[in-house]
Amino acid sequence: MPDTENRPPPTARLATDTMPLSRMQRLVLETLRSFEDGAKASEIAETLGMHVNTVRGHLDELCDMNAVATEREQSRGRGRPSVIFHARVPSGSAVLSEHAALINALVEHLGDPDDPEVQKTAEQVGVLWARRLNRSGTTWSEISEATTTLTRALRQLGFDPGPQYAHEHSASISIHACPFSSDNENPSQLVCAIHRGFLAESLGPCEHGTAVVELYPSARPHTCEVIIRKDATD
Repeated sequence: MPDTENRPPPTARLATDTMPLSRMQRLVLETLRSFEDGAKASEIAETLGMHVNTVRGHLDELCDMNAVATEREQSRGRGRPSVIFHARVPSGSAVLSEHAALINALVEHLGDPDDPEVQKTAEQVGVLWARRLNRSGTTWSEISEATTTLTRALRQLGFDPGPQYAHEHSASISIHACPFSSDNENPSQLVCAIHRGFLAESLGPCEHGTAVVELYPSARPHTCEVIIRKDATD
């Protein structure tokens, strides 16, 4: 059984959006990230065209925030070993790309993407995903409520949503980005099925009548579309 007490903390704790970084601190941190094996303060200063003491001051502040770690360079002779700085905060784009590759690799083991039963299994994974995130939707009555709920969920997960239209019994949300896609690979249709299950669970039940949510991948160039349909009853 995993030792939950001593496991490493979630990488999400290192996200810079939780840190009150100044513009210059972010610039120094982004520059440090470009050095895969870490860098000295002098190397960052040279890259940015800044005084080394200014850069060192920003690095010290980043260390205090636990955004940067340090180690001593292995001694190659006399003199004090140089300090090497490493970014503890991962690159958001790199993390998303790696996670997209992992998710697409996992869904390959679900089975044939054209098999309806496999599609249902993938949708159920999406339902469980929403529940794990405590995103199971609450009861709603107006289509505008449903649109707002799904738009918020999509935005927080990185889908870059934008409402296209909303009528009394239907609405459309455009999706302009996909966290499961990468520059080298499009997501499997099973990933889209997982997303469909997530949306259905996040939508929640309609108070008056029934409602369905549909996902249309690549409905337009570089855009997917979510349709919410409400069938009212008296």
